[in-house]
Amino acid sequence: MPDNRQIRVFISSTFRDMKRERDLLVKKVFPALRQKCAARYVAFNEVDLRWGITDEQAAEGKVLPVCLAEIEHCRPYFIGLGNKDGMQRSLGNQALILMVRGDLGGSMALHKQKEQICRELGNKNGLAISLINQALLLADKTSQPAAALPLAEEAYRLASGHGYITLVAQIKPILESLRRSAESGMTGDGSVAGDGSTQPPPTQCEPSISDLRAMASNALTRQLWEAAETYLERLLKMGEPVETIASNLVTALLNAHHALTPQAITRIESLLAQLEAGGHAALASPLRERLTAKLAASQPKKSRWKLW
Repeated sequence: MPDNRQIRVFISSTFRDMKRERDLLVKKVFPALRQKCAARYVAFNEVDLRWGITDEQAAEGKVLPVCLAEIEHCRPYFIGLGNKDGMQRSLGNQALILMVRGDLGGSMALHKQKEQICRELGNKNGLAISLINQALLLADKTSQPAAALPLAEEAYRLASGHGYITLVAQIKPILESLRRSAESGMTGDGSVAGDGSTQPPPTQCEPSISDLRAMASNALTRQLWEAAETYLERLLKMGEPVETIASNLVTALLNAHHALTPQAITRIESLLAQLEAGGHAALASPLRERLTAKLAASQPKKSRWKLW
């Protein structure tokens, strides 16, 4: 039978979950579809690599090539299964597949979807992985190290702040290379991953105030709150007036954490006190209201039910 009378559907999910959903498709949904297709002289076949990858292929590192070949053969029929955590993993894997194919725009779009889901779930490990992969795409593939830097900065802070030692070791050389490139105005050259071959420039200097302003603005626009916090704090240390920084810095501090840490609360209170002492009470007032609202929202809700 010619291929134009054949439908092949690729089923994708993490191998450790969605077993019941896969079984439901195979035992009930697909047989019904196969019957309908047969009535129209169309062959229907599902491709589920949960059953198609041998131990030998996995041991030889052939999983990705086999997946790529099967996805291409099944195009455009693709079913992705998973809860949100499984979905973010699947999106990350699909993004890497698109990068291998050379579809950088598609790969970046999937990494951003993964980033959004990880932020919703509070999945710091997955978020750090997504951010550093986006940074690599921008720096290595599109020669934009300055745009990649805030992503790598936040990825490093997440990994180091939550004790992901292996991930920190992978991110650190990438971050150092990006810092050198951004500070010297260099573009990516394909060795951004830090394989030891990238030589630092003869002289290194701290980013200027204008550079930090641009990086902070970029981080705020992309809602990379922890990176924005880093750049804004550095601007304060370089002499920027607190009244020009406080609003954005408080915004970053409020959004960087699902539940405010004691350190973040203390820092925000310090900024508000500085504003009020400097005669900027009108600027401090709405920021204090936002802090109060955030603290109130983080309090556990009281039960509506009475216990007798």
